[in-house]
Formats: sequence, structure tokens, C-alpha cells
Amino acid sequence: MQYMPVWWTSTEVSTPHALTRNMYYGYGALTRGTYNKLDGFSLRCVRYVDN
Repeated sequence: MQYMPVWWTSTEVSTPHALTRNMYYGYGALTRGTYNKLDGFSLRCVRYVDN
């Protein structure tokens, strides 16, 4: 079984699609993807900026 957490980014690719960050179990790296916003993922990736 493969686990793949998905985090939304604030980047809209097209009207129904947004850019995501994906992390595959055992892969050791983040990948980028696009998903339809209607898929309903609940997490969003937020960048922290320390002034």
C-alpha cells in the first residue's frame, strides 16, 4: 500500500486545478503535482517567512 500526503499550494494552475506538493512513502523527496480543487484535500502548504 502506498501512502501519499498531499498539500495544496496557493498557486492556481487553471480554473479547476491547483498546484500541490506530494510526498510518497519511502520516496524520500517532495514532488509536485496538480489536482482538481474539487478533490477536497484539506491541508495547504504555507511558507513561513521570518523577518
